Amino acid sequence: MPLYRVILPLPLEAPLLYASSEELPPGSRVIVPVKKRRLVGLVFERFQGDPPAHTEIREVERVLDREPLLSEELLRFLQWCWRYYVCPPGEVIRQAFPPGFFREIRKRLRLSRKGREALKAGELPAWLSYFERPRSRKNLTRLREQISPSEIKSLLKQEFLEEIEDLAGLNPPLEPWVEFLGKEPASEIERFLSEKGRWPKRFLEEAFGPRAVRELLKSERARLVELPRLRKGPVFESLEAPQPNEEQRLAIQEINRALGQGFQPFLLHGVTGSGKTLVYLEVAARALALGRSVLILVPEIALTPYVETHFVARFGSQVAVLHSALSSGARAAEWFRVARGEARVVVGARSAVFAPLRNLGLVIVDEEHEGAYKQSEGLRYQARDLALLRGKLSGAVVILGSATPSVKSYFLARTGRYRLLTLRKRPSGRRLPEIQIVRLRYPGEIFSPELLSGIRETLARGHQVLLFLNRRGYAPAAFCRDCGEALQCPNCTLTLTYHRSRGILLCHHCGFEQPAFPVCPHCEGTRFRLVGAGTERLEAELSRHFPDAGVGRLDRDTVTSEKRLFELLRALRRGDIQILVGTQMVAQGHDLPGVALVGIIWAEGGLHLPDFRAAERTFQLLVQVAGRAGRGTLPGKVILQTRLPDHYAIRTAIDQDYEGFYQEEIARRKLLGFPPFSRLVLLLFSSLKAERAEEAARRSADFLRKFGKTEIFGPVPAPLYRLANRYRWQVLLKAEKASFLDEVLVAFMAERQRLVPSGVRLTLDRDPEELL
Repeated sequence: MPLYRVILPLPLEAPLLYASSEELPPGSRVIVPVKKRRLVGLVFERFQGDPPAHTEIREVERVLDREPLLSEELLRFLQWCWRYYVCPPGEVIRQAFPPGFFREIRKRLRLSRKGREALKAGELPAWLSYFERPRSRKNLTRLREQISPSEIKSLLKQEFLEEIEDLAGLNPPLEPWVEFLGKEPASEIERFLSEKGRWPKRFLEEAFGPRAVRELLKSERARLVELPRLRKGPVFESLEAPQPNEEQRLAIQEINRALGQGFQPFLLHGVTGSGKTLVYLEVAARALALGRSVLILVPEIALTPYVETHFVARFGSQVAVLHSALSSGARAAEWFRVARGEARVVVGARSAVFAPLRNLGLVIVDEEHEGAYKQSEGLRYQARDLALLRGKLSGAVVILGSATPSVKSYFLARTGRYRLLTLRKRPSGRRLPEIQIVRLRYPGEIFSPELLSGIRETLARGHQVLLFLNRRGYAPAAFCRDCGEALQCPNCTLTLTYHRSRGILLCHHCGFEQPAFPVCPHCEGTRFRLVGAGTERLEAELSRHFPDAGVGRLDRDTVTSEKRLFELLRALRRGDIQILVGTQMVAQGHDLPGVALVGIIWAEGGLHLPDFRAAERTFQLLVQVAGRAGRGTLPGKVILQTRLPDHYAIRTAIDQDYEGFYQEEIARRKLLGFPPFSRLVLLLFSSLKAERAEEAARRSADFLRKFGKTEIFGPVPAPLYRLANRYRWQVLLKAEKASFLDEVLVAFMAERQRLVPSGVRLTLDRDPEELL
C-alpha cells in the first residue's frame, strides 16, 4: 500500500507517514487518526523507500478533496517557509488555509430524530431545544444547573441525543448562480450575463428584480449552478481610470516588457499621489491577458476597500479579497474561488501571500516599507520577502511600491538587485503639499495656535481636515495626585491607557482592563491627573473647538469590522465628516480628495524607541501622512508640530527629501553593521519567573558563542521587560549572510530541550522588524 507524508495541525517537527489504498494527490486534505484523535491533514508528498523500523503506520480514513487545493509550487514555497523560519510545518500550513479547513475533527451533540419528535410532543424539557443545533461538550456550561454529565449519558443511551462529527466549515458556503446558456443575448439581463458568464442569483435579483430572473430561468436560456458564495465588496462610486501620464506610461512599458520573461523584481518609487495604483491596474491587465494570475498585497486591512474598489471596477468578479477581518464563511468562499481558478486576482493583507493562486505572473506589494507586513506571532514571516520568493518560484514579476521605500529595498535597488522605476510628479500638474513647521512651546500642548487657525480657515472654505496622532485612547497615563505614582498594568511594565468612551483603563499589550478610576494601589488616593493625549482626546477637544463640524475617528477602537470601515470611508467621501482624526491607519494608501489640510500633532512620537529603525519609521510615517493632503483638485498644506525640527528624519521629511534621508540613514547602518549590511535573528525567552527566563537566555547565548561567523549580543532584559505577566530576556544574533545563521540555528534547535527548560517560552524571530 502506498505511503504518504501528511502534515498535521500539531506542533510536530515533520510530517507523519500514513498509508492509503487510493492515489492521493499532494495538496489535498485527508482525515487521519492520531492516537485517539482524528485530524484534518494535508498530503505533502508520496513517500519513497522503506518506512523507518518500528514505526506504526495507520491508514488514511477519508479523502476530503479529489482535486488538490494547493499546487506543488505552493507546497515548495510553504516548505521553504518552515525551514527558513524554523517553525513546525503544521503552523505554516495553517496560514495557507481559511480558519476551520485544517483542524481536529471533534464530536458534537444534537437532538436525534427521536429526540426532536419527543421535544415537539412535550415529552422532553423545553431547554433541550438548545441541542437542535450541534453543540460541543465543552460549551455546556450554560446548562450546568439543568443537566449533568450522567444525564447526557442517559439521553445518549435513550437515543434522544446523538453524537456526530463536526465537519462544518471544511468546505465553503455555497449559493445559486445563474449561468447563461444562450448564444445571442435578447434582453438587458441576458446582455449582463453574457458578459459575466454567470452571476449570483441574489445579485441578479437586486439588479433586475426577482421576476426577470424567474422568467429567464423558465426560458431555459440560463440555468442554476451551486458555487461558492460571492462576497459583496465596497462600492464607493463609479471609477473611470485616468489616462497615464508620461512617467506612468514609461513605468508601465518597462514592467509590461518584463511580464512573461521570468522572475524580475522592480522597486516603484513614486511620490505620494503619483498614481502608483494606475500603474498596478495597467500591468495587472497585461498579466491577465497573458493568462497569468495577479496577487496584490496591502499592509493594513483598512486599505483593502480602496484597492479592491479600483480592481473590481476594472476586473469584476475575477477579484477575490482575503484577510482576517472577513467572516469565516466569506473568507472560505473567497479562498475556494481562488483555489478553483474562478478568481485570478487576489487583493489582501499579509496573509494573502499564501493565496492558492496558480500560474502566478504578477505580485504587487503596495506600501512595501510598512512594518505591518511582518507577522508578530506564530509564524513570524515578512510578507514582502515571501512575496519576492513566490515571484521567484513562479517566474513572476514582483513590484514593490512606495513613496518611502524601506532602506533595505532602496539599497538593493541602488546596488542592482532590483530594477528602480521612479515617479517624481503627481498627475494633472498637482503639486506636493506645502509643509509648515511649528515648534511646540510647552509640555502637554496639543493644538498650537497655528494649527487651530489652519483648521478654522480650511473648514471655512468647505474643505476637509485630517489630523494624525499615532496613539489610541484618551490619555496614555494617569497619575495619582496624592503620591505621584502612575496607574500601571499589573501584568506588564506599562502604564494603563484611559479610554473615556468605555470608562476603562486598558493595557494595549495584554488586554487587562479595569473601571476608571480605581483607588490608587499605592496610597488609596482617589484623585488622578491625566497626562498626554490619544486620538479619543483629540476627537473630544475638536468637538469642543469646532462644535458645528462633523468629527470622525479612524483607529482600531472605531474600526472593529470591515463594515464599520466602509461606513466611515463613505461618510468621509460624502462630506459628513469634516475633520478626521486617526492613527497610522490613515497614513498610507487612502485617496482622500477632499482633504486640504493635514495636521501632525507630535512628529517625533516614535523617534525615541530603542530600535535601529526608529528614524526610518518616523520619516516614512511623516511623509506618508503629509501625502494625504492635496490629492484632489485642492492645493494641500501640512502643519507639522514638533520639538525636534533639526533631527535628520524630521528635517528631510519636511523637505520630502527621500534621497537625503537615505544617505544619512545608510551611513549610520553601515557604521553599526545593521541591515541591509547584515542579517538578524532575535531570540526572546519569557517565563512567569524572571530568573528562569534569564537563565535560559544566558545558557543559550553561551552555547551560540561557540560558532564563528555570527555575533552574539546579550543576553539583556527586553525593553518591554514584562508583558502579560511574563518576564522577557533577549539574545540577538547578527551575521553577514543568512546561510551563516542557518547553520547556527540548526545546531541550536537540536539542543533546544537542554538549553531552554520547561516553563520558558522561546520565540525565534528571523529578520525582526523591531527589537522591543
